[in-house]
Amino acid sequence: ELLIHIGLTTYELANFFSREVKDGETVAAGDLLLQFDLPALIKKGYDPTTAIWCPNATAISDIHMGPTHIGDPLFTAVIPAHQ
Repeated sequence: ELLIHIGLTTYELANFFSREVKDGETVAAGDLLLQFDLPALIKKGYDPTTAIWCPNATAISDIHMGPTHIGDPLFTAVIPAHQ
């Protein structure tokens, strides 16, 4: 489970974003989760800083801090097997 918030104070700009997965859908490394118009956000004066939260933080390891590039891993999530 992830919460991704792109840009500071961009909550009223839904038309700049396109969600590519549905709630509850299983995803894998490399899957496209969403798309957004970064140049348009910047042109309108919005800060594109992106925050990513994982409510189940106990499953997170190998966290990357700082700037990233397209395709860089941000973290590793280890999902415990169901018993």
